[in-house]
Amino acid sequence: WNIMIGATSGTTAAYLEPEAARLIHGSPRAVTGGIFAPRGKAVREGDGWRVSGAWQWASGNAQAQWMKAGCIAWEDGKPRMLRDGVPEVLTVYLPREKIRFADNWYVSGLCGTGSCDMSVEDVLVPAAHAKLVAWIGQRPVLFAGTIRDNIRFARPEASDADVEEAARFARLEPVLAALPQAVAPKA
Repeated sequence: WNIMIGATSGTTAAYLEPEAARLIHGSPRAVTGGIFAPRGKAVREGDGWRVSGAWQWASGNAQAQWMKAGCIAWEDGKPRMLRDGVPEVLTVYLPREKIRFADNWYVSGLCGTGSCDMSVEDVLVPAAHAKLVAWIGQRPVLFAGTIRDNIRFARPEASDADVEEAARFARLEPVLAALPQAVAPKA
């Protein structure tokens, strides 16, 4: 379970600016985890976000140096809205030392996952550590196209070099090597 959490959490490196991706995911021993459910509140403050919230089931936190947390983005005293009246949901990256982990995971199965609750209060998160990772409206769409197109979803202006670096940080080299057409065609 924890290996799956760490592996899937690492795929979001593709959405980060290269400097933030290197800081969070750059070490070969980097492990991240987190909860995507938007149970937190991220209030715009300068060039960052002031984050507070509580999330259930922080699986794999004992191994993780960074945890991600889903938050509703707030600005000017109200939630920021995307198309179709859906609030903007950010994934924020929080360093382990800024998080409180509750000692509340007592189960007979999966006890090794350490899936306790986690919370933060008034943590300032740099803008580079907070990204809109997914948006699903009332009519969800699966993206057709290449891996390159999907990596560029959040940053359409990304260069080919940016896309290749994001793929490396997301540890997608084996997938790309096995599926050479998944990256092409280049524009």
